[in-house]
Amino acid sequence: MKILFSFLIIFTLALTGCIRHSDQQLKRKPRAKPVQENYNFKKLTPNLMVNDVNMTIKFYQDNFGFDPVVTMPDTGKFNFAILSNGNVELMIQKRESFSQELNIPKDAQTGGTFSLFFEVNDIIPLYEKTSSSGLQMVRELHQTFYGTKEFAVKDNNGYILIFSEASRK
Repeated sequence: MKILFSFLIIFTLALTGCIRHSDQQLKRKPRAKPVQENYNFKKLTPNLMVNDVNMTIKFYQDNFGFDPVVTMPDTGKFNFAILSNGNVELMIQKRESFSQELNIPKDAQTGGTFSLFFEVNDIIPLYEKTSSSGLQMVRELHQTFYGTKEFAVKDNNGYILIFSEASRK
């Protein structure tokens, strides 16, 4: 069941264009009808509701080399942070302020229904470090049918992190 669920998620991402490097491998056809609206989207940065911002910063620093570039407040027990590693940014926000700001229940579940897909240049060292560090492995390193190497882990809030390396030709 897990394999089928994973396949459906990845296949949906591939078909919707969320997996950029798979477009050529899937021989994606151009849209028959051009999209009329052009909102000039510039960037997408996920904002994750977390239980403890400080612990989440430590998790992403220690395991994946992310650095906080913004914290609120500047020191102490944080309510919000922006983490960065290369071209990737994540916003993390404490459950209480997140739920108040967006008017959602404070007991809303974190993680589980949302995954983050990271494209990396060299997956083997990352996999070796991650698998030996005791993180909860969701999917071991494997070759996908669309030509990538991937594995997945859960972060400290239950979000699924998928790491992928495009095949080298």
